Amino acid sequence: MKRLATLALALALLVGTAWTEPYYVSVAATTTAATSYFPKPGATVLTCNDGTGIAYMRLFGEFSYPADATASSTAVPVGACIAFTKGSTEPGNWAAISLISASTSTVRVYVN
Repeated sequence: MKRLATLALALALLVGTAWTEPYYVSVAATTTAATSYFPKPGATVLTCNDGTGIAYMRLFGEFSYPADATASSTAVPVGACIAFTKGSTEPGNWAAISLISASTSTVRVYVN
């Protein structure tokens, strides 16, 4: 009986956390670095570059101070998507993204 109760609790927690609805924001990456804050911080972020040029990005947690992305930041190639997951030992969730590009690119950012 104890095992059944533990299994039921684990399933309830899994359903409660795994099925949270993700949201996305569309951010323009231009030649000037800009930081955008997420409406709600999340543990997982997926960035997709829909533009015509490589976008460079930096992610920031809830407890860090955002800084500008540069050409040495993480590159998101044209037509590609890159996922990031916040580690369980790191405090807080992803809360902001800084983007820059050599040409104007639209970057979709999914947060969950």
